[in-house]
Amino acid sequence: MEAPTRNFTIISPTARALLLMKSVTRIPFAHAAAKLVASPAEMDDIEHQLSNLSFLRRVLHFENRYWTTEQLYRRQPTSNVLELCAGYSFRGLLHVTQAPVHYVDTDLPDVIATKRLLVTQLLQDQCLSVRGPLHLQPLNALDEVSFWQAIDLLPAGPLTILNEGLLMYLNEAEKRQLCGIIHKILEVRGGAWITGDAYIQRDTSADPPPNDEQSLQLAAFLAYHNIEENKFASLEAAEAFFNSCGFVVKDRMAVSWEDLSLLPRIKALMPPEAQRTKGAWKLRESWRLEIG
Repeated sequence: MEAPTRNFTIISPTARALLLMKSVTRIPFAHAAAKLVASPAEMDDIEHQLSNLSFLRRVLHFENRYWTTEQLYRRQPTSNVLELCAGYSFRGLLHVTQAPVHYVDTDLPDVIATKRLLVTQLLQDQCLSVRGPLHLQPLNALDEVSFWQAIDLLPAGPLTILNEGLLMYLNEAEKRQLCGIIHKILEVRGGAWITGDAYIQRDTSADPPPNDEQSLQLAAFLAYHNIEENKFASLEAAEAFFNSCGFVVKDRMAVSWEDLSLLPRIKALMPPEAQRTKGAWKLRESWRLEIG
């Protein structure tokens, strides 16, 4: 019997929540886009969270993930980019307004439908002009036929496939399926895959129980999608996994220090002894992968 199709649509609401969190950072377009989708009360609530150390740490993680993947791309940029599961990140909009880049921005249909409206509004509000095409394309990353159709929107030549948060939603078989698709594409086109998903598992047994609505919702979401179980046991295990799928790690980045706009706020709220720990940076890296 054929396995039932996974319903990935349930992930989409997290993209909106993540946009509101990123609105307090310097990530391009995050604040302007959040104001378009959120009520004034929601924006005020986010601002009030700036004295909440737990909230700031959570946002810092996503801010760092954005910039580490971005910096890896900028080290060896290509003029053809496809971003997987981009959510309400506007990396594609940023790049096509800065350079003659061909960019395919993908996610699930409901996110893309909203994002088209947001991009149109942001271009108008900020009087921006584009130097290259930006395609906003619905895509389930495990659908190989649709994946190739999205790739065909890009002109000939090497490309960069990029994603921030995807693999932790996939079990090992699904990860291998995705790696297989990307490997085939890079064999034909050339280029690289930049992923922010070199996540390693952590021991959550000592974590305090959730004590507010936001924490309860987050804990339920993580449990439902088996997020910790889907991470790698270690960075060495992650590298071995990608090697087994035909990839080699060409570059890696754990922290983009100069881009962390929230770090001064966090340090101001932390005791000096806590500021010296670097354990949090050992839980994830962004990697640039090429086929071996």
